[in-house]
Amino acid sequence: MIDRRPLIVVDHTDSFTNNLTDLFYGVDPNCNIHLVTFNDPGLYRLMESQPHPLGIVLSAGPKQPQDAAPSLKLYQQYKKSCSFLGICLGHQIMGVAEGFNLIPTRYLSHGGTKKVRFLEHSAYFIEHQPWQEFATYNSLCLSGNAPKDNLLKVAAYDEKGEIAALESKEDVSISHLSVQFHPESFMSLAGEELARKWLHKLPRPTSEL
Repeated sequence: MIDRRPLIVVDHTDSFTNNLTDLFYGVDPNCNIHLVTFNDPGLYRLMESQPHPLGIVLSAGPKQPQDAAPSLKLYQQYKKSCSFLGICLGHQIMGVAEGFNLIPTRYLSHGGTKKVRFLEHSAYFIEHQPWQEFATYNSLCLSGNAPKDNLLKVAAYDEKGEIAALESKEDVSISHLSVQFHPESFMSLAGEELARKWLHKLPRPTSEL
């Protein structure tokens, strides 16, 4: 049975968003993607008409989480009922919402790559390939430890020791993932595999919707 629930991709007016939708179509050609801009009032109408989407993807984008207030609100409102994937700015939105600190990165990377290692307890750890290279475009990064009652834990660090990914804690039934890097970039050789893993972890309907 083909799951026709929408995968909602929230665009933060980033040029990589089309690459992001292409990434998911490459993983699943039957993916039912609904692309909507983060400040479009139609986003909440879409959520009301589709209360149980397959997942919500928060794209990369310029500026900082507070400049994407509608997406912060969206995550806070639906984080316990919908699975989220955050890319770069989307990762920062999810992290800030969960209590992590946002600081300037010590290692600027605009169009370069960094090696990333998922922790062994992570659902995204690959034993035969612990270090993976991903494209990075960021001036900011998350740091610190979030409050104990939050939903996310650190899943990966980059080669410089900065947080590279967050994922759902073990006792959280929703499959959240956020990454500071760009899996949709052609320079991220494991990007498709990462997207496939996240899609496969999403809750599936027990009957046709």
